[in-house]
Amino acid sequence: MGFGGSAQAMVTIIKNNKLLTRKRKSRRERLQQVLETENYTTGSHEPTFTKQQIEVAKEKVRLQAIKDRKKSRLILILTIIGTPLVIWFTYWIIGILTDPFV
Repeated sequence: MGFGGSAQAMVTIIKNNKLLTRKRKSRRERLQQVLETENYTTGSHEPTFTKQQIEVAKEKVRLQAIKDRKKSRLILILTIIGTPLVIWFTYWIIGILTDPFV
């Protein structure tokens, strides 16, 4: 036929590639698999916390929020003050370098 085995090689490669691909599960099968796990059916893995543990965790979150707020405000203030200073300093340096009579 004149192909010299190249056509058969292409057919073999295509078959092998099909064998390598995995069978995809439908969305319904994946959902069913998730629902069949122990966490959803028995509910035995739900953590239980005391009121004291919850209060301690809330306090930690509050303190972290305050700390983050202070940090954000500091960055904002430094940006507002620092940007004009950097611009002024840049123009001042350029003025000194370009004006020979200063």
